[in-house]
Amino acid sequence: MAIDFIKNCELSEDIINSLPKEDTIVLDYTKEKDIQGFSFNEFKIDSKISSFERLSLLR
Repeated sequence: MAIDFIKNCELSEDIINSLPKEDTIVLDYTKEKDIQGFSFNEFKIDSKISSFERLSLLR
């Protein structure tokens, strides 16, 4: 696992390019589809709201 957020994520790009595609999972947390599930039963989650709106419930 590599977490890279410095500059243009050059370290991540080097790692990705050196590994076979079938062995690589890239999660870009600036994209809603890559955000992993995280929930609490106390919150009523409507299926129509976006992942970012769900995250705002945690504040």
